[in-house]
Amino acid sequence: MSGARRAVVEPTTIGDILRGWVGQLLLDGTAILALLALVACAFWPVYTTGWLFVTVLGFGALGLAVAVVSIHRRFKVGSTALLATGAWFLFGGFLAMPSSCLLWVIPTPRTLFGLLVGPVTAWRDMLTLDPPIGETFNLLTVPGLLSLVVALVAMTVSQRGHTPGWAWLPLAGALAVGILVGSRVAFAPFFVGAAFFLIVLGWTSYRRAAARARLSGSGPRFRPVRLAAGLGTLLTGLLAASLLTPIMAGSAERDNLRAAMEPPIDLSEYASPLQAYRANITERRETTLFRVSGINAGDVVRLATLDKYDGVSYRVGNLEDQALSATTFTRVGQWIADTGAEPERDSLIDIAAYDGVWVPTVGRTTSIRFEGVRAIGLGENFYYNRSSATGFVSTGLTEGDRYELRSKVPERPADEDIARAEAGSYVLPPVTGVPDEVGSLAETWAEGARTAGAAALQIERALQAGYFSHGQTDEAKSLPGHTENRIATLLRDTNRMVGDHEQYAVAMALMARELGIPARVIYGYKVEATNVLGDNVGAWPELYLQGLGWVMFDPTPPETRILHEDLPKQPPDSQPFIENPPPPPQRPEMPPPDEMLPIDPGEAPDEERRINWAQIGVWFALTGIPLITIVAPIAVIVGLKLRRRKRRREHPVMANRIAGAWAELVDHARDLGRSPSVSATRSEQAESLMENFPKVGRQTDPISLARQADWLVFAPGEPSQKATDGYWDASGAIKRGMQASVTWARWVLSRLSTKSFRKIR
Repeated sequence: MSGARRAVVEPTTIGDILRGWVGQLLLDGTAILALLALVACAFWPVYTTGWLFVTVLGFGALGLAVAVVSIHRRFKVGSTALLATGAWFLFGGFLAMPSSCLLWVIPTPRTLFGLLVGPVTAWRDMLTLDPPIGETFNLLTVPGLLSLVVALVAMTVSQRGHTPGWAWLPLAGALAVGILVGSRVAFAPFFVGAAFFLIVLGWTSYRRAAARARLSGSGPRFRPVRLAAGLGTLLTGLLAASLLTPIMAGSAERDNLRAAMEPPIDLSEYASPLQAYRANITERRETTLFRVSGINAGDVVRLATLDKYDGVSYRVGNLEDQALSATTFTRVGQWIADTGAEPERDSLIDIAAYDGVWVPTVGRTTSIRFEGVRAIGLGENFYYNRSSATGFVSTGLTEGDRYELRSKVPERPADEDIARAEAGSYVLPPVTGVPDEVGSLAETWAEGARTAGAAALQIERALQAGYFSHGQTDEAKSLPGHTENRIATLLRDTNRMVGDHEQYAVAMALMARELGIPARVIYGYKVEATNVLGDNVGAWPELYLQGLGWVMFDPTPPETRILHEDLPKQPPDSQPFIENPPPPPQRPEMPPPDEMLPIDPGEAPDEERRINWAQIGVWFALTGIPLITIVAPIAVIVGLKLRRRKRRREHPVMANRIAGAWAELVDHARDLGRSPSVSATRSEQAESLMENFPKVGRQTDPISLARQADWLVFAPGEPSQKATDGYWDASGAIKRGMQASVTWARWVLSRLSTKSFRKIR
């Protein structure tokens, strides 16, 4: 038996169509896209590219289109998922990876690979890259996939669900995901939150009013009093929120998954690059290390910025607790944020004989793009320290590598401006092992200086009065290195200071630190021509001055200042005869050279066994959430069905076991989407099973089984255990016939269907 079919009134005018199903689609689509635009605002501080909105709204429109087709064609979950997957690969290249496509539209193998692995790996990469990341490889697939799924689910809930008023919930979840994986600094949080609330409120209110009007048969009425009261409540709430938000927010930064991520690289295992200074002179003096274009003569190509001294070497500080922000290297995306006022310059660097992990850069890098066969690997392993403008690639650079740089190169201020500047405030790693001569001589040379900048200029001029030597066979004796003993030797006799950039730069940086001026050392090469040779190597101290930022100094004497050690010998003075004193004590052995000093590694600190809650939270978000959202619902559905079957088969009343066996067959038919009428008798339901499942009667006649169930349930007395077990076996044969009548995909999806748990209305 079936109820009378309701008459359908066809729309006759365009107004009727717009007020009908098409009008609802337009309203829902507009609301969903507007909310997705706000979701894009949550991702904006991470990507900082206008293409983000193209990605989010484009994939949102794709999700809406897939939902409309699925609703119109009455697709099931599997067919809808296949359609969405096809749309993902067909349009994903243009929306999420346009630079990898031919003419921005035609996908390439790299595009298809990025779209394939993006839903799994892009989340991890997006969290470990330092914003802004722009359109880096396939990282836009994160908001793109989220928009596609959310728009599809929201439109489906709005048009096919029993509670269309909850269609905004997937969009709220997407906004929460954007906040969770986004930047620590939110983009207009009050505006985004208020706009999201108002759109949801207006959307759900209109849908509820339209549904009420359809049920009552009357059109919606305008109630000015109710409208005025609602607007007053909204304005009051918005005013209170605007006043309380700054108080409740506290800090401008927020804690999320990005804040909990551990710094991805530790450079403590790498030696100081400054220790290789003298090798450029002895081994590669006339060797072309790399070629440059777009870099002016006299500019310094920076290999590394050294900010930590321990008495043995000046090295690149890494993960220092006292100066974490200044010593942390992070992966960067398409752009590197820089607020400096200098104009950007483009340059190109071709690697020749240079090999190492430190990436030659100029000024402060704002963008880097590798080329050649190793471009992808180098880009994925490039790390950058914004504070020190130092680049690092873990795979190392080799001959043939090539990359384009966009950078801002500051010029040294005039000496008059430097002389007026005070010392700035900048947290750097502490220095240890500084010889006593550094502090005492710094105070002597800075005597009378009114400002820190003036003291730095006086120290620079005093060091330039020394002599230059690389310590080669035709030069004055000058040992390599910049250890505590080597710096003390340089400064012990100010009239005979001999060294090169390595010693003079370190000496001035340490003197500035003794005077309270933040200082560090730049190690690199000064460009004189297109080919950069080993002979162009140099080191320069960089001091942080208030109002000027980091200023580079050059305390090394000119190479023309050479110390002549062949001084005329003075005749010895005549001495009266004196009885020889007793022999002096045995002369102590001379200490070994600086580079041969033994280094006591000390005892390894006890490893603290602490629970890393941040790492646990990250792994839970990346692996636990998918397990909870995918595996857990499947396990719950399968478990509930098994429990229902067990309760029916083990019911204490034998007649109810028979009825439960037939109810299992009806529930399986409902899960397969071919439910017999619930108001029909068992015989009528059996006939419906025969019609919907042609192969169901090959082993057992369902009509006979239905009549047997009626007889066993309503007959006097209780059925025996043997009769009950036999009836369940017979129902199992019908179940196998139902399975043979449908495709395997529909059968698998029916095991996950929840239709049989829903109440029949």
